[in-house]
Amino acid sequence: AARTALGLAIGSDVQAYDADLAAISELTPGDGSFIVGTGSAFVTESGATARTSLGLAIGTDVQAYDAQLADLAGLAVTDGGMVVGNGSNFVLESGATLRTSIGVGTGDSPQLTGIELGHASDTTITRASAGDIAVEGNTVYRASGTDVAVADGGTGLSAIAKGSLLVANTADTLSALDGGGSDDGVAFYTAASDTISWATSLDGGTF
Repeated sequence: AARTALGLAIGSDVQAYDADLAAISELTPGDGSFIVGTGSAFVTESGATARTSLGLAIGTDVQAYDAQLADLAGLAVTDGGMVVGNGSNFVLESGATLRTSIGVGTGDSPQLTGIELGHASDTTITRASAGDIAVEGNTVYRASGTDVAVADGGTGLSAIAKGSLLVANTADTLSALDGGGSDDGVAFYTAASDTISWATSLDGGTF
């Protein structure tokens, strides 16, 4: 009652004694210092130690300042723009300039394993061999290229002698039946062998 009358009521007018507060009162108030709890006591910390306690360690918890990152932050957010290094800094590029930077400009010759033309998978164009391409694994025939097979509408031949006939004496295979050029003859079909040959005589006669 006397303390209350004197305006010294503990917990109302004056602070009750507390060991932690007493410990804090012993701390040195260094310039830039923070009072930090360690789990068992209060201490003062500053600089890197304080940043670590706050979860703000530079280079670990937060990004350290970097001039190039600052430049990146200053680039315009342009639709279709991409960030590209130019050898000294990062810049924003798009369109033809960007394509040239990444090696796919009109003046470049990028090497590709294959391309998908107009669809994700059903028109794959690849390299069949030197000078030849294939679509879905089927070689595209060209002038001076591979002989066009019979199955693909060709003859399978790259040369035919003058005076020859194209015959199919074997199923699905064409050959050039050369007349020889020294004797007259006619094409003769033999039913027994289902073949065609040149004949220079017939029933004892000649042509």
